[in-house]
Amino acid sequence: MRRMRTLLLAFLFVQIGVELHASEPIRIKVGDPAVSGRFLKPYKNLWRLSVRSANGKENPDAATWSDELRLVTVRGREIFERIQIAKFQKGGHEVATTETRNTFEPRTMAPISRSFTKHIVGGGDESTTIEFHPLSVHLEEMKDGKATRRDVKIATPVYDFYGGLYGLLLVVFPLKQGYSATFPSLDEFTPTVSWTSFTVTGQENVQAGSSGTVMAWVVESNTTQGPMKFWLSKDAPYVIRLEFTDHGSGATWTYQMI
Repeated sequence: MRRMRTLLLAFLFVQIGVELHASEPIRIKVGDPAVSGRFLKPYKNLWRLSVRSANGKENPDAATWSDELRLVTVRGREIFERIQIAKFQKGGHEVATTETRNTFEPRTMAPISRSFTKHIVGGGDESTTIEFHPLSVHLEEMKDGKATRRDVKIATPVYDFYGGLYGLLLVVFPLKQGYSATFPSLDEFTPTVSWTSFTVTGQENVQAGSSGTVMAWVVESNTTQGPMKFWLSKDAPYVIRLEFTDHGSGATWTYQMI
C-alpha cells in the first residue's frame, strides 16, 4: 500500500509538471513557419477611440483612428504597407494628428520599415523612421527641429508589434483556444528587444460597426505598455476591437469599429 501511494504521488507530480509545461508560451522567432501573413488581404477600417481616465472620467470621442492595409511594389518586390492615421480632439476641436506606416514581408511578417509622424496644433511636430535589418536597426529622428541618425545592434531578428502591427501580427498566429506564444518585438520608444506573450482565451460575438456582429477570437497580452485585449477575426479587417490599459496613466483606451 505504501508503494502504491508513493507511485500515485509520483504520477500526480509528473502530471502537474506536464500541465505546467504545456501552459508555458511557445517561443516563436521571426521566420517560424507557424506565423504567416499569406492569407491577409488589403482592407480599410475605421475605429472610434474612447478613453477612460484612472479616476473614471470618460472621453467617448477622443479620436478617430483609420487603418488601411495595402499591397505595394518596391524594387520589384511585393510587400504589405499598413497605414494608421489618428486624429485626436478635445472639446470638439482637433489637437493632434499622428500617422504610422509599417511595411513588412507578407509571408513571414518580418518588418522592413516603420515611420511615425506627429503633428500638434500650435507646434511640437516630431518624426521617427526605422529600417529593419536582421541584427540591427537604422533610426532617423526629428524632434524640436533637431535631426539625429544612428545604427543600433539587436540580439535577434524582431517583429514590429509595438511599432504599429499589434493585433494584425497576432491574427496570423495559429489562433485556437488556449494557444499561448511569446515573440521578440522592437520596443515602440527605444531600439531595444522586448519579448511579448499572449494567450487565446476563447471566442465571442463582438460588434463590428456597420458590419454588425462577428465571431472573434479573444486574445490577451500583458505588454510592456500595459494589458491589451484584442478581438480578432481571420477575415478582413482582422482587428475588430481593442481594449488597452496604459501602465503609466492608468487610462483605458477602447477602439471600436465605426
